[in-house]
Amino acid sequence: MKTSYLSCLFGVALCAAPAASTFAESPLYVFNSDGGAAAIAHVKGEVVRDVVCRELNELEGTAVTDFFWCPIVGGNVFIYPTKVGERIGDNIRDWEKIHPYYREQGRAMADNLRQLIKGGEDPIVMLSARAKELGIRFWLSCRMNEIHEDDDRYMVVRSLFKEEHLDMLHGKNYHPAAVYAWKNDWSYAWDYSHEGVRSHFLALFNEWLQYDIDGIELDFDRSPCLFPPGKEREGTPLLTDFVTKLRAAVNATAERRRYKVQLAVRVPPSLELCRTAGIDIKTWIEQGLVDVVIPMDRGYFDPEPNLPEFVALGEPNRVAVLGGIEPKIRGYKQDSRQTFAATSSFLHHGADGIYLFNYDCHRLMAQASKYGGVLQDYTPQEMAFLKHALDPAVLRNHDKQYVVSHDTSNRLADDGGTRPLMCRLPVGETRSFTMTVGDDLAGAAKEKRIRLSRLIVTLKDCFPKSDELNLEINGQNQGPERYDLTSRKPDLMVITLDDPPMRRGTNTVKVGLKPSSRQRCLIRSIDLNVDYRSSDDGHEGSSPRRE
Repeated sequence: MKTSYLSCLFGVALCAAPAASTFAESPLYVFNSDGGAAAIAHVKGEVVRDVVCRELNELEGTAVTDFFWCPIVGGNVFIYPTKVGERIGDNIRDWEKIHPYYREQGRAMADNLRQLIKGGEDPIVMLSARAKELGIRFWLSCRMNEIHEDDDRYMVVRSLFKEEHLDMLHGKNYHPAAVYAWKNDWSYAWDYSHEGVRSHFLALFNEWLQYDIDGIELDFDRSPCLFPPGKEREGTPLLTDFVTKLRAAVNATAERRRYKVQLAVRVPPSLELCRTAGIDIKTWIEQGLVDVVIPMDRGYFDPEPNLPEFVALGEPNRVAVLGGIEPKIRGYKQDSRQTFAATSSFLHHGADGIYLFNYDCHRLMAQASKYGGVLQDYTPQEMAFLKHALDPAVLRNHDKQYVVSHDTSNRLADDGGTRPLMCRLPVGETRSFTMTVGDDLAGAAKEKRIRLSRLIVTLKDCFPKSDELNLEINGQNQGPERYDLTSRKPDLMVITLDDPPMRRGTNTVKVGLKPSSRQRCLIRSIDLNVDYRSSDDGHEGSSPRRE
């Protein structure tokens, strides 16, 4: 933890939040409410302060230090009284022509925003004031591109400005990250190679800087299609120039107000992926253009972003690097053990704290609700994570599930998936997987704090015999006498290995079938479950929890 420059970034003399001194020597705990409009969308009647501040109110008494609120519902459609973009509802000419998928929700959101404005209220002002009462720093977050507009179901967030400036969009030359564009062979995504797009966003952020905020986040990761295919390299210096100009505006605001105003960026999870998208994050860090960097994959829970390479850049340049967690997960049952495991792993890599994305939207009690991610309570386990994720004593002894992650779109790794699983189980060779463990397993075992340590590998669509398997952990072969094979459901085979030779840091697990095997199957999941004797989270054992 690099508290020496965290104090500089968020110290008492520079921060507007009245309780800032209590945060200065602690890891950062950022809560991004990307779906912050949802409470407004689902309430009919009088839209009072508690409705607007619902997601923020839920954080009272937690360890959250910073609240990022996204006032954007479309690429240029907002839920505050903007004069630069379009207010939700102003972009709709005829509600009856809007796709029914989000028609009523969009109409409710527009009506409620009009009600607030008529009463002289501004959601940003209300949230900023409430954050100060809670001693939480308040930021505004911007999706730097928005691809939902490409899908007719989300017509409610389409921008009239974009319709009138088609030359500023990707159009038919759209990026693969615009995942809905194939439906109409067209993308409404912004093309940042156009000066008009960059100027438009600089005007928007200058409007934001008139509010009493502690910072602005540029979310380049929500839809990382900033330039059409083939234009990324020539667009890179243009994007750096854009960030440089915004940095100057942020610094001028801080000088005028006499307290620090920050700039954060959420970016793809490796330097190479940033370069591929046209994001020169190395230059941004080295030139002091940004204060906080969040490298994370845009596709749900990802326990293995390449944090070390960002930390190596951030530390000497006094830039905080956070580990990003989106709790929704493929291939496993969503569980706080996974978020505690990710936190432990990220801190082991040297992260300056954690960053929650869509934690409100993906809460468990809302999974089956027609209301989506709001108007449902957090579970006790989810609330415990908000309160204690960065408490060393709790983190040290909390049950954890370290996982090898799945592709969000359920693609096989062999067929274009961006995550290690699922994948085909090789015959005559092994497939290698990496798992970072933050827990001091050796120390915990010596102190007899571990109740159970278990590696579980699940295979799909085959039932090999134990002598057909090759299983290796950190270079140590695991023979049939070390593990159990169990059939589950009609198509699953579970390999269970107690007390595997795993350790703190990077671990390698290799799985394959011997050349003589005739089996053909998939590796469905790989997870390390660590249960502690002192854990009070209510879990009984470490049985596999699958999606």
